[in-house]
Amino acid sequence: LSEPGLRYFEEENKIKARIRDWVVDAPTNGFVFPAFIERSSDVNSIMYYTKNAKDTHPELMENALGCYSKQTATLQKETFESIIKDSFSTEEKKADKIFMEVQENLSAMVEEYNAIYDDADCEPISLTKKDIQNLLIESGVPEEITSKIEESYVENFGANLPLAENLIDSKALKVNAQRKKEEHLQKQVEILQTKLEEVKQETSVNSQTLLSTEVNDDNVILEETLETNLEKALDINSEDNKDAPDYDVILQVKPEKIPQIKSQIIDGQKCIVIPINENEQTAVNGLDHLI
Repeated sequence: LSEPGLRYFEEENKIKARIRDWVVDAPTNGFVFPAFIERSSDVNSIMYYTKNAKDTHPELMENALGCYSKQTATLQKETFESIIKDSFSTEEKKADKIFMEVQENLSAMVEEYNAIYDDADCEPISLTKKDIQNLLIESGVPEEITSKIEESYVENFGANLPLAENLIDSKALKVNAQRKKEEHLQKQVEILQTKLEEVKQETSVNSQTLLSTEVNDDNVILEETLETNLEKALDINSEDNKDAPDYDVILQVKPEKIPQIKSQIIDGQKCIVIPINENEQTAVNGLDHLI
């Protein structure tokens, strides 16, 4: 039966659900007998096809065709991942980390094998129990978990050993490589930030030291200037004292008051008379309350 969908009905000028009908679709499962192998027929073999690599319908192989069922590369990869991760129970993060270590080492092993046996006629490497053991030890898996994984591996795959390349999860390796790259960049950023903070602190200390030196220099110059001015003032006062006669009365008034000063005899005593207005202030030897 065809999939449901919508279509445009021109007569009604409407879009409605299209009529579903029985159609011939691409096969979901199939087989070819006799099998066609190396440009010739083989009556002892059957070629089996499945559309969904994760759902191979093993009952069809065993009950209808009378053959032993085989796992696809996709199922082998998923089974292998489950075997490793299930061995760590609830430690999901540790299981993911170990699985990625195994994937990296497995990929390196396949690449090394292909580099040594680069002949096109050379059969691809199958992952034996011994290979699994070495792979797990190299990946840092504890001994007790290694034994558990080996037993589960033999139980799931038996004599039909999977090809090593079928167990490699290329997508997971790419994601892991990207994650490592990001972690490396993050560490580099943290290092640069630390160095930047150190440079800022050093710059701040140097600036404070320079400012302190400048302030000290300014203080020295200011003190020297004050001392010089004080010495000059003392010298001027000293010269004025030397030149001034020894008077008993010394007047210091504003220039406009000078014409108002008069000399007058009061009670037989010679006096100096200075008119003082109400808004004017006076001081005698620094005392302002005598007048």
